[in-house]
Amino acid sequence: MIAPVRLLLRLLDGAAAGKLRLALVLMAANSILGALALCMLLPLLRAWLAPQPGQAEGAWLLLFLLLATASAALRHVTRLKGYAAGAHCAHALHRRLADKIVRLPLAWCTPRRAGDMRQLASGGVMAVMGAPAHLLQPLFDAVLAPLVVGLLWLAIDWRLGAVVLLAMPPLLFVYRWALACGSRAETALAASSAEANGRVLEYIAAQPVLRATGRSELGSAMLEQSLMEQRQAERRSQHLLFPAALGFTVAAQLAYALLLAIGLRQVLAGTLDVPALLATLIVATVLAEAMAAVVHTGAALQQVAHTLRQFDGVLAERELPVLALPGRVPEQGAPAVEARHVCVRRDGRPIVDAVSLEIAQRSLTVLAGASGSGKTTLLQLLCRQLDPDSGVLLAGGVDMRTNDDAALAKLATPMFQHTWLLPASLRDNLSLGRQIVAQDMLAALSAAGLASLAQSLPQGLDTVVGEGGWALSGGERQRLAFARALLKPAPLMLFDEPLSALDAISERRAIATLGDLARTHAVVVATHRLAIAAQADQILVMQSGRIVERGTHAQLLRQGGVYSGMQRQAGQARGWHLGV
Repeated sequence: MIAPVRLLLRLLDGAAAGKLRLALVLMAANSILGALALCMLLPLLRAWLAPQPGQAEGAWLLLFLLLATASAALRHVTRLKGYAAGAHCAHALHRRLADKIVRLPLAWCTPRRAGDMRQLASGGVMAVMGAPAHLLQPLFDAVLAPLVVGLLWLAIDWRLGAVVLLAMPPLLFVYRWALACGSRAETALAASSAEANGRVLEYIAAQPVLRATGRSELGSAMLEQSLMEQRQAERRSQHLLFPAALGFTVAAQLAYALLLAIGLRQVLAGTLDVPALLATLIVATVLAEAMAAVVHTGAALQQVAHTLRQFDGVLAERELPVLALPGRVPEQGAPAVEARHVCVRRDGRPIVDAVSLEIAQRSLTVLAGASGSGKTTLLQLLCRQLDPDSGVLLAGGVDMRTNDDAALAKLATPMFQHTWLLPASLRDNLSLGRQIVAQDMLAALSAAGLASLAQSLPQGLDTVVGEGGWALSGGERQRLAFARALLKPAPLMLFDEPLSALDAISERRAIATLGDLARTHAVVVATHRLAIAAQADQILVMQSGRIVERGTHAQLLRQGGVYSGMQRQAGQARGWHLGV
């Protein structure tokens, strides 16, 4: 019980941790006060069952009622404080998780981790929220109440008190064994649940491809397999938990039976009176029920502990470091960005391999290459959405690692192929909280080939595009992201496949826009559509993570290498037509 609470307190900020500590103190006080009220049953029953009742009966009854009322009132206050502490815990964990994720490298955010974070931020946080609200008080009752009762009973009959106190270590041992079983079950179940969540997200995202290729049954088979494995993990979890829960319940009932046997023996021997035996049985029944219920509470707390370990693991992930190099300012005339022998590896395989390049200020650079050649990863490096495993990147002649998030946002504006839209209005998706006049938004939409979009939508720029932009087509979402990038000019403008979803007219307009933008900014365009390459100041051709050719359009055509072959293939594709 102590380890998860300590971990939770470490993960919380000051305000939430203070709320939780207050709730814990109240829970402990509530358990002790309730145990004291139970102990008052003995003098009360002795006064009631005495051969000659006297005034002591009323006094003991009043004391019992006062303690019971105070315990009930304190339990109500404790419950409210527990709810408040749970809400503060959820808020603090959500905030810490969100703050951490935005500081992690983009390469960390894989589809598998998206499923993990979805589970952690929803079901995981709800489980943690329930700990101070529902789970911790029963544990306090099961530990503190028997301890208080046992100590007080030592003064009445040392044998009864000794049975209660001596029963606690074996019960705690069985409880820890039950928790260990629950931990193994929870770990396996959490892994299968995260896998299932990832498969669900993957299945939803892949619907257009699956339906277009007629392979929906393949995607559903993988999803069904993942869900079946989750169900099997749930069954294995129950098989692990049942013996543990049964063992603890049997141990608690054996302690109760032993206490009853000793009490009856003492009554028959004349060393214990009947009121003491009745009080013992009543109190032991209450304690046995509390201890039997703690198994299920402990299993739930194991889920909380597993969730907290996941949180701790995410918060311990390595962030992009910010180097402290005082006095370093961008050099006049230095390239907008420069890469020197940068390498990125994933699973031991090079994604970007010993790449060196310079992107001049006020220039247009085209990254050409087939899918999987490393273009997108190189763009991520240029805007520092991840750091290279080796090599260095310079912005204005200064190590890019000296820039914090705010400086990076001013340095570069990226637009990647996989766009993310807010479930908000078109205006909000374009401005992202900045003050931008409607005329500038309409101009950006026109440059992106969406001039008619705002006019056709029912509420114009105030039309809500829906979750993930579902109200727009895939091409419209990509063009909207292009327009959004145009509204946030930065010294370095990075575009990943900005032409892939455009028709011929919109493509010519976008190429002209990018050419105009390159007169005042350093523009890098990653594309396999080479219509823009003719006006580029330099073309970098990538294969298997390496730059295999570099030069202008005319120079690379004269070389007759990879780029020349790509242009020939593009020309052949433009000549295709459907026959009748």
